[in-house]
Amino acid sequence: MLLESLYQTIEKLNERMETHRDKLSQSEALTRNALVDPLLRSLGWDTEDPALVMPEYKLGNGTADYALLNGGKPVIVVEAKKLGIPLDDAASQGISYCINDGIEYFAVTDGKKWDVYETHRAVPLLDKKILSFYITNPPADVCLAALALWRRSVQSGTVRKARTPLLDPEPQEAPLVTSNQPDVPLEPPAIPPIPEAGGNWQPLSQLQPLTGDKAPPEIRLPDGSIRPVKHWADIPQAAVEWLIQQGRLDETGIPIQIGKRYILSAHRVHPTGADFKSAKQVGQFYLETNYNNLNNLRNSREIIEKIGKGVGLEQFSVRRPE
Repeated sequence: MLLESLYQTIEKLNERMETHRDKLSQSEALTRNALVDPLLRSLGWDTEDPALVMPEYKLGNGTADYALLNGGKPVIVVEAKKLGIPLDDAASQGISYCINDGIEYFAVTDGKKWDVYETHRAVPLLDKKILSFYITNPPADVCLAALALWRRSVQSGTVRKARTPLLDPEPQEAPLVTSNQPDVPLEPPAIPPIPEAGGNWQPLSQLQPLTGDKAPPEIRLPDGSIRPVKHWADIPQAAVEWLIQQGRLDETGIPIQIGKRYILSAHRVHPTGADFKSAKQVGQFYLETNYNNLNNLRNSREIIEKIGKGVGLEQFSVRRPE
C-alpha cells in the first residue's frame, strides 16, 4: 500500500541521513540519489521514466534537477541541494524562472527539508510557500505533508497537505519498547484546532501583511490562550514560549537557520560569527528579532513548521486590527 511504503521510506531516509550525514553534506549528487529520488519514487514518480520525470530540465539560464510532468508538460520543478544547504536563495531564483516559463509549482529540498511554492500566487515571492516539511518530523506527520507531492495530487493540481489521519495506529503495528530496547521519548499529543471565535481571527497560515502594516493586537495559541502583541517580533516569541511550555521544543532541530543567519539558537551567535543584533532569550534559547514584519512572520511559520510536533500553523491565529 502507498502509505505503508511511504512510511517505511521516510524511516529509511532518516536512518540513512544519520548514518551518512557528513558525506551527504558534501555532495548534491549523493543527496539526490540517497534522499530525494527514493521519496519521489515512493510518491509515484518513477525517476527513470522520461514520461513522468525529466532530469536536468532547462529552466531560465540554467537547469533544474527535476521536472515532474503531466502529459509531457512540467507541473512542478524540483531543485535539490546537498544536505544542510539553506534553501531560500535557490527558491527565489527558481520561482522567478517558473513564473517566466508558466510552471505552476516549484519545490526545493536538501533531502531533509522540502519547501513547495505556488509560483503564481499574488503575494511577495517567499510568501508563495504553501508547504514546508522535514523528513525528521514524526513519520505519520511527514506522510500527511509529503502526499501533497503524490503524483496524482500534482497532476490533478491539488498540491496541498493532507488533513485526514492516514495511518491506523493498530496495536500490532505500533513500535514496541521492550527491556532490550532503549526508552523511546513519546511525542506530545496532537492539539485539535480551536474553533474560530467570530470573524475577527485569522490563522497565521493565511496572514498576508504588507510592508509597514501594524502588528495584530493579539495572538491565540493552540490551547486557546491569548497573548497580547505589540510588535511583530512578539509573534515568534509567543510561539516559541508556548512550544517550550508544552514540551514540544527542545534542542532537537535547533538551531533553525534561514539564509546566513540563525533565527533560533542555543547561542546568540550566527554561523558567520556575528552576534545576534536583537536577541530575545526565550527559555534556554535565543530568538533573533531584528527583522521587519514580513520576515518576523516568516520566521514564526518556519519555527512552527519545523518543530511543532503535531501542531500546525492553522492552529495559531491572530486578531485583525480594528
